[in-house]
Amino acid sequence: MTRLYITRHGQTVWNKEKRIQGWLDSPLTEQGIRHAELLRDRLKGIRFEAIYSSPSQRALTTAGILNPDHININISNDLHEMNFGSWEGRQFEEIKKEDPVAYDNFWKVPGKDDTLHNDKETIAEVQERAIRGITDIIRVHTGNVLIVTHTILILSLLSFLYKTAPGNIWDLPPIRETSLTVIDFSSISKYNILMAGDISHLE
Repeated sequence: MTRLYITRHGQTVWNKEKRIQGWLDSPLTEQGIRHAELLRDRLKGIRFEAIYSSPSQRALTTAGILNPDHININISNDLHEMNFGSWEGRQFEEIKKEDPVAYDNFWKVPGKDDTLHNDKETIAEVQERAIRGITDIIRVHTGNVLIVTHTILILSLLSFLYKTAPGNIWDLPPIRETSLTVIDFSSISKYNILMAGDISHLE
């Protein structure tokens, strides 16, 4: 059995400015660093066999904070956030004004991917990556593994595990910065979700 501790990176400058990041990046804020430290304290005493991170610097910085024993951090491109194409780096309100139909559909029916510009990934494509990445990890490891990734990646994985349609990701537990999702896997088809999006270390 493999127990995965899955978290989202800490708050970033662009999170605070309400900008879409996707494959672009911005540094952690002071709050983002503090929340990562609180999660680190919560995880104290858990021995991790491995740590995996998205290649985004915000995820790698968070993983570094959560890694007091300085074990090797494995970078997986499958753990990347959704690629938002031309939306990346832009504020939500700006996108809403310029592309109201696609913006509205993304928040209300995100699985209706034909409404998105063709330079973006679809939710289904992100889910495919998530399943592939997690499957690779649980094939290699049989202990505790820490994963630092992103909102839509985590929601896409949970959608698959809860057997809901990808278009219903916003109905799942919210994935806030440094929230904790813990899942036991015997295989990608045999698992037990112990918690999803838990933020008790922030309260």
